[in-house]
Amino acid sequence: MKNIITPIFYLLMVLNMYSQQTKTVYVDESYDEITKEKFERLLKSNLYDIAETTEDKKIYKKLRYKEYFGRLSKKNKDQLNKLFSSRYSIDSTKKWLFHYLDSLPNKEKMPKISGVIVYDSLDTKKAFFLSKKKFNNNYKKYINSKHRHVMSYDEFQDRIRKEKKKISKKIAFTHIYNQNNGIPEEFLKEMNYYKDNIPIFRNIFSDGMKNYKTILIFPNGNFYLVNNYNISNVKKLLQSKFYSKRKKNWSKKHLK
Repeated sequence: MKNIITPIFYLLMVLNMYSQQTKTVYVDESYDEITKEKFERLLKSNLYDIAETTEDKKIYKKLRYKEYFGRLSKKNKDQLNKLFSSRYSIDSTKKWLFHYLDSLPNKEKMPKISGVIVYDSLDTKKAFFLSKKKFNNNYKKYINSKHRHVMSYDEFQDRIRKEKKKISKKIAFTHIYNQNNGIPEEFLKEMNYYKDNIPIFRNIFSDGMKNYKTILIFPNGNFYLVNNYNISNVKKLLQSKFYSKRKKNWSKKHLK
């Protein structure tokens, strides 16, 4: 009797564990549930990447546009003109370029010189620091090792100043951040960095799960969103002809 009860008890335990396993739910860009097969097929179109979240013991995998072309209504654009003018002193007649950041680093925790942290292959808690020059000179030796590039505060400032110079003064260029972990406020003010205290970016220029890093808005209400932040790509899109061509190509893919 004992030998019979043990395997039955074990089977019941396995079945109970299986019933408590997290379920994966697949949804499209509009949050409509779809099959895994359709999800994977749409993903191959190269229009989307994946946003993932867990809620009520369910994993939600959502299709999210890598880039998105849209248009604001005249009413919404007029409202943004007033809001952005009062908060960020932005000229409504200019093209607007917003760079959205989840967080800013802590100045005190940044290294004195920029370089690369290389982790031990067997114990990731062990690591050593290399200057950029030394890492590049021994690139083949370290490229397959787990490593992380780190930036000094001086380089951080220098990059932002150089980036600002690359953008025409005809463009209203603004950085929006969600959390500041320790960058001096005076520098942020000088470089047009503002705390995200209003839900506009999270509500209008987001897919509801993650914020887009680059937000480009034209005076006529046309807007462009993209997951990454690439200043070279942005400069091209600021040109009307290139923007129209890119939008046309995107629309064709979207309608397939």
